[in-house]
Amino acid sequence: MMPWSANTLPIEWRSRAYSVRYFIGFTAAGCLRRTGAWLYERGGFVTMLQAFGALCLLVIVAAIILPQEIKVPAAQAN
Repeated sequence: MMPWSANTLPIEWRSRAYSVRYFIGFTAAGCLRRTGAWLYERGGFVTMLQAFGALCLLVIVAAIILPQEIKVPAAQAN
């Protein structure tokens, strides 16, 4: 499975796709930093590690459950 790339989009949409991608990435990084600090303050390193481990398991389960690609009928492709 190939990673997502804006090169598959028309040129008019590439800058928008990249801006959304980086906005989500930087927002998630900022939230993760604060969440990590909060978890460490509440229960120490073990609690922080367990919470991030649970999040990783959630991502793995979602990757297994979700379909690899969305099939679009030929009539709706245009």
